[in-house]
Amino acid sequence: MRRGNDVKRVNRLLIIILLFELTSWTIGHELHHNLVNEVSNEKIQGEPFGYDKPISSMIRVSDVKNIVQTSAPVLTQYFNHAPISIDGNADFTTQAGVENWSGDGTPSNPIVIDGLNITGPPESVLIKINNTNLYFQISNCILGEGFIGIDLDYVSNGLIEKNIIYNSNDIGITLWVSHNITIISNSIFANDRDGILVYYSDDNVVQENSIYNNDDDGIRLLYADFNLVKNNIIHNNSAGLHGGILLRGTHNTSVTGNTIFNNGWYGIWSDHTNVANLHLNNIFNHSAQGMRIYSSNTAQILGNVLTNNTNGIMVYESDNSFINSNTIDNCVEHGIFLDSSSNNSVTYNNLKGNNPTGFVLGDLQAFDNGADNVFMYNYWHDWTSPDDNDDGIVDVPYLIDGSANNQDPFPLVFPNPPFHFLTVPIVLSLNDGETYSGDVPIYWTGSIDSLGHSVTYRISYSADNGTTWVTLESGFVTTSYDWDTTTVPNGINYLVKINASCSEGLWEADTSDNNFAIDNPTPPSTSTTTTTTSTGTSWNGLLSFLYIGLILAWRRSKKSP
Repeated sequence: MRRGNDVKRVNRLLIIILLFELTSWTIGHELHHNLVNEVSNEKIQGEPFGYDKPISSMIRVSDVKNIVQTSAPVLTQYFNHAPISIDGNADFTTQAGVENWSGDGTPSNPIVIDGLNITGPPESVLIKINNTNLYFQISNCILGEGFIGIDLDYVSNGLIEKNIIYNSNDIGITLWVSHNITIISNSIFANDRDGILVYYSDDNVVQENSIYNNDDDGIRLLYADFNLVKNNIIHNNSAGLHGGILLRGTHNTSVTGNTIFNNGWYGIWSDHTNVANLHLNNIFNHSAQGMRIYSSNTAQILGNVLTNNTNGIMVYESDNSFINSNTIDNCVEHGIFLDSSSNNSVTYNNLKGNNPTGFVLGDLQAFDNGADNVFMYNYWHDWTSPDDNDDGIVDVPYLIDGSANNQDPFPLVFPNPPFHFLTVPIVLSLNDGETYSGDVPIYWTGSIDSLGHSVTYRISYSADNGTTWVTLESGFVTTSYDWDTTTVPNGINYLVKINASCSEGLWEADTSDNNFAIDNPTPPSTSTTTTTTSTGTSWNGLLSFLYIGLILAWRRSKKSP
């Protein structure tokens, strides 16, 4: 399997067995009132507390007003607790026993830290976990006024779900050399630095979080590879030179389906990266770039909507990027700006109302001072005629600002229709080559259809390393499936595959990274094997008949004088 275009092997978290079984949170009005009073200092007063709405598709500018007025779900019960510090598997197991945390740290029974309210002190990490590979879950907790809300160092196999993390003196959540962590459906706000920092940590998922009013970046990934950042709402972070999402020194990371707006400087900044997949993000209202690619290679910028930024997309000292099927409008300066960059492809984009006053050079919507960059089949709203032969292509090329003296030789008369593509459903479980038995949960990331079509899944397995496949379920609409492995033979060459398909027939698929084994114990025999002759006589029955006859004869002999 490739690990490239859509962040293969992003996560191997079997612990999310509870993720889709948890019931929806209910809003505890009295607790919510008390909690807001507790945290409503000058820094966050008057700001929305969060969201309880899952993000299943891109959100447009017109939708934001309704979203930001929605309050986060809050537990009706929680327990006050001192800060927690765990170091190593043994310590984790010991504390779980003392605290009565459920679970034993196995994939199907993670240790669960749930429903705690930890407030300060300001110099303390509220939940600190070091040096463990046990499966665990931190959920439904309120963590505020500390130094860091949750800090994981040299940790793997964790789920951080549905927590409220606020007013940290440093960062909301940090991962340091930690892998296979899923951070999902949290509200993270008003922290003095980043909302989430992922540092030297690979194969993690950051999904469907509400991240706002943090002083630096909403999400920052540093030297972290094969991570997935998906369907988050990120807004009003940074009053200075920071923004929504920062990728620095990362490789093969996907940023997909996020709504990013009103951050201090940029929406997404990709810096010294290799293969950044930036798909289907909605980015608007930034004082610098909606998206900036700096000193990077092979960015794939596909299907994004960028509105009301200073520049839409800036590519600086970066090569071999694909800028395709994006909508870029109403930017103060150029919609697309290529600076000291080469071999980039700019095709099938729609540009409207950018650089309207000629603020930079002329009033053209794109700039290029690099080499060997290609512009083709873009729609430029200010260049839609003449088309004397009615082929849909303007007869005169569209000129591009900049010293490259570039042009789009095929400017389109009409806007490009939305590009139809489906993101890959990434298999999250059964990737580690281990041995399984009984009921085994299969998890995968949901696919996004760029046109909003409904998506269904087919779950299949192979017992022979992918030579043949057997369907377990088709037409499935959720992203988890419980597989009863007792119905299949034991073996060592199993794989699972998820096929996603939209209602219009477009499909994508992903397979588990490694072969895994199925080893269910053989049930005890309840009957004796029967052997028959060619005439159908049962030797077992005959032997039983003789045996019973001998017993009866023996009993009679005992009764004889």
